[in-house]
Amino acid sequence: RTQFANDLLATELADRLRGTRVEVTCVFPGVVRTGVFSNARGLPAIVRILAPALQRLMGISPESAAKTPAFLAQNSCAVGTGGKFYGPAVKQRAVPKRALRKDRRSGLWVASEELVKPYLSEQSTVLPRTMIGT
Repeated sequence: RTQFANDLLATELADRLRGTRVEVTCVFPGVVRTGVFSNARGLPAIVRILAPALQRLMGISPESAAKTPAFLAQNSCAVGTGGKFYGPAVKQRAVPKRALRKDRRSGLWVASEELVKPYLSEQSTVLPRTMIGT
């Protein structure tokens, strides 16, 4: 669910910022050798045992996983990548069809705005156009 929400928000944000200098991409790094499961409370014991073993066998290093987002953030060849999805080794992936549904994207966007409203001042709720690079 969390990944699906990220996909929806990235797709919606990319659409909202289309025509500006801001590029929004979504990166799925693949299986990465990290300690993410070392303190995974709430997961079944079998998952806490098997997941780290699978990460060691199949996972890529954190350094390798960082190559795609670093490229997208820093390399001039990444211009024009907005609205696209990427995987390991800077390979473009298909945008999931479920993330393209406007009703789902805008619904999550509106719900997110409602959730954060109490924490924002009136002045910070809308970025001036100059702040988003137009």
